[in-house]
Amino acid sequence: LFTLATSCIGWCTRLSLIVATVTFAWLNMLDSLSTLTKYSVIATHGLLLLSMSHCGAVWSLDCLLKRRTSEQSSHDDVQAFPVWPRRLMQFLIGMVYLGAAFTKMHDPAFLSSDQMRNWMMTNVNHSNPIGEWLSFYPAALIVSAYVAIIWEVLFVFLAWRGLARPIMLSIGVLFHVSTLFLLGLYVFPLVCFSMYLAFVEPRDIDRLRIWLGSLRADGNGLLNVLHNAGRSVASRVPAVSPQQTSIIFGVGLLACVFGGVE
Repeated sequence: LFTLATSCIGWCTRLSLIVATVTFAWLNMLDSLSTLTKYSVIATHGLLLLSMSHCGAVWSLDCLLKRRTSEQSSHDDVQAFPVWPRRLMQFLIGMVYLGAAFTKMHDPAFLSSDQMRNWMMTNVNHSNPIGEWLSFYPAALIVSAYVAIIWEVLFVFLAWRGLARPIMLSIGVLFHVSTLFLLGLYVFPLVCFSMYLAFVEPRDIDRLRIWLGSLRADGNGLLNVLHNAGRSVASRVPAVSPQQTSIIFGVGLLACVFGGVE
């Protein structure tokens, strides 16, 4: 839990991700019959690929501490990093969809909507009142089953560039949101949404920055408050050497371990 939290804020990011990957996989394998699920396997692979990437190079506590120690004031320094970990994450989610499509093709219960209706009428995962209501319309479920298979087959081929990219990704977001409300799935959609961030390109971030900058220039009070609050917090972070950072990280990790054991 400690390393998952430090991974989120980008503190000792690579070490945090390595520890999180190993311990997460180990904890799942302790009770593989009930704990190990599809989304835990996907999450383990995602953590593994993140630990091989330069995750934490920007928008992180590591980046802020590095800027403090090197006395770099510019926030626009452009750095290029190898893209292969992100590409493998994209292929991972695409191949998961492709494998799921091949499985569903050979399952008559899925194509006839019997499987989905049974899932919707029971609370196998969590309560899903919208799914219970939709189970009374099997024709809609049959159509959605075929649409889902077509989308899962095409995703890995079309979710890269052009007009097909936003269409595939938008359908994916809608698909996983629907599993939340119709099937009572909570963790699986969140895992897939986090994996979808691998499809965000630098040009998307540039467009977002320009758009947010224009809103701030127009006098958007909330954005100005958030921007100033972020700068205020960043300015309070002291200059800490890498050795001191490692010591603080180690002490925090040991404190959490001994506190958890206690």
